[in-house]
This record gives sequence, structure tokens and C-alpha cells, in this order.
Amino acid sequence: MPPLADWWQRVGAFALDNGPFIVAGSLTGATQVESVDILFGVLAFLGLIWAVGNSIRAGRTGQSYGKQTLGLRLARFENGLPVGAAVGFLRLFLDWLFWVACAIPGVLNLLWPLWDSKHQTWADKIVRSVVVRTR
Repeated sequence: MPPLADWWQRVGAFALDNGPFIVAGSLTGATQVESVDILFGVLAFLGLIWAVGNSIRAGRTGQSYGKQTLGLRLARFENGLPVGAAVGFLRLFLDWLFWVACAIPGVLNLLWPLWDSKHQTWADKIVRSVVVRTR
């Protein structure tokens, strides 16, 4: 198995994959201009579609666009193979579920790789995946 990705690499890949859409979603409804709010809402919706597609891509190939850019890939812990599209989506869904449940589980899930020996989030542990370096 290649070396595990560190937390900063994972954050960088996540930011490349989702950063602009998260910003747009958080700004939806925050301005006093209706047309700007609509634009941010459309960008947030496109971000949702992008995130689902990217999670399926990461499951199938091991790499989302952010992971590919930073030389990382998603792999099964047992054998290093791609986890599959369904597991890639499930991993994303679990990440979202932790945030929806309450901000505290979301933050803990995000920070968990900092002290976990396998650098896994809770979602990674549930679906038995790891993020590894490709270079």
C-alpha cells in the first residue's frame, strides 16, 4: 500500500473539489440583491451535482479531480483497489450526514485524520477506505 495522505493533502483535495460551491452555498440568501442570491443558489445546486459526480468518480477510479491534482487516491483499506461508485457515494453521504446531525460530529469527522493512525475520517472507517499518495 502506498503511503497514507496527510491531513493537509486531504484538505487541499477537498477544497479543490468543493471549495467554490461551499462558499456559494453559504452566501445564498446572505445578500440584499435577489439576483445575486439566485446566482449563489444556482452555483450551490451545481456544486451538489458536482460533489455527487466527483464522489462517484473517486469511487470508480480512486481519484476525484482534487485528489488527482494533488497526487492522491481513494482506496480500499484491505487491498488498495478502488472502492466502487456506490461506496464512493456512500462515503460522501456519510460526511454530509455528520454535518447535518450537528456541527460537532461534522467537525470531529473532518479533524479525525489528524490523530488517527490510518489518517481516516469516520466515513472512511465505516466504508473501510483510506486516502493514499500516488506520487
